[in-house]
Amino acid sequence: MKSHRKKAFIPPIHPGKILAEEFLQPLGISQRAFSRQIDVPPNRVNEIIRGRRAVSGDTAIRLSLALGTSAEMWLRLQYRYELEKAQEEADPKLLEKIQPVAVPNDLPGNLAG
Repeated sequence: MKSHRKKAFIPPIHPGKILAEEFLQPLGISQRAFSRQIDVPPNRVNEIIRGRRAVSGDTAIRLSLALGTSAEMWLRLQYRYELEKAQEEADPKLLEKIQPVAVPNDLPGNLAG
């Protein structure tokens, strides 16, 4: 599997870092106050910010409503983080063993890649 990253390595960024640095800190909102605002337990926000918990669909909706963003943005950030982490951690020798299978040309949409 070839990585599409540039030569300069930039580690994957967890959505929690973006939540903390781009939203909560500039707005001067504590994690506890924000957790009350979006009606979730404080440990959920804390674990997301610490990169120990993924942004779920439910949390993405709550973040979007409170911060004026889209739920899709938060899920895309999470997806991108997980994919980049997987690519970073993948064993190239094991991946080289995987051979493509024949895929029908009539798959709907972009399912074939």
